[in-house]
Amino acid sequence: MKVISILNQKGGVGKSTTAVNLSVALSKLNKKVLLIDLDPQGDSTDTSGIIDEQENTTLEFLLDGTDSRIKTDHYDVIPADISLAGFDLSVANRIARESILKSSVNNFKDEYDFILLDCQPSLSLLPLNALVASDLVLVPMMAEKYSTKGIDALLNTIEEVKPLNENLDYKFLITRYNKSFSHNVALEKEIREIIGDITLTTLIRQDVKISNSQLESTNIFDYDSKSKAAKDYSQLAEEVMSLG
Repeated sequence: MKVISILNQKGGVGKSTTAVNLSVALSKLNKKVLLIDLDPQGDSTDTSGIIDEQENTTLEFLLDGTDSRIKTDHYDVIPADISLAGFDLSVANRIARESILKSSVNNFKDEYDFILLDCQPSLSLLPLNALVASDLVLVPMMAEKYSTKGIDALLNTIEEVKPLNENLDYKFLITRYNKSFSHNVALEKEIREIIGDITLTTLIRQDVKISNSQLESTNIFDYDSKSKAAKDYSQLAEEVMSLG
């Protein structure tokens, strides 16, 4: 089992989009996948087609070990809602509160090939739990002027977690890329020159069908399996699997 966090404290970079569509792409490669929504906004939950409020969510899973899993057509998901915003306060007095998620996901180690964690755009206790539990951090970022803001803080946090998770690795993923925009091309080149060794080869191209699929509360594969984005997420799944 490999645990992958999708994390960037900057919003709007395709984090939840990547969490959902990578989950589907991996499942299409015959991998058993669990997606855990760790964002109180619940975007991954909604895009997974879970639009009704659930009695058991990520909060109950973390606090009480409740099996909150829901099956979808492609993967299992633990849904989130706004109640998850109270997690930090709920565990304020717990010992080893940064390792709660790790203990919980270990219960599933024989059931899944991949567990994906869709993290909220912050560096609070929930993302910290994700980092402690993960083998790999996937950092979506756009080839835009301000998209790298805060990356140093994220990398510093990852390094600070290393004593609790010495094998933690991280890779960057360029999203919402449009080669017809000269600044996208220039910044992609710059990113690869600076951090090429930790930047994935796969590019997720800008595709209006991503937004359309989200409006339908579904993933890009079920919305249009022949779209640019579907091809890119398929390639991403292959590359993630090649990382070992």
